[in-house]
Amino acid sequence: MFENQTIETEAPIQANNNRPQRTRNMPARLQECEIALDSQVNDEGELVHYAFLADTEPVSMNEALSDPKWINAMTEELNSIEHNDTWSL
Repeated sequence: MFENQTIETEAPIQANNNRPQRTRNMPARLQECEIALDSQVNDEGELVHYAFLADTEPVSMNEALSDPKWINAMTEELNSIEHNDTWSL
């Protein structure tokens, strides 16, 4: 099925080497900052990641109805919709 298919690719664009290359340096205000690559995960980074995961939106209606803050948020939203005559319920 896939044996006879060919894939056409574009030729890579050649860089114009006649132009001078600009040397780029890190801004002075960032010299003291700790920099880690995205591919590297440190313990502190994992803790921050888990902190963001701890307060996520509910996945299902049952999950939302079991959380008082989501019930309050839904009630406020419905009251706002009724007050602004956005919908007629």
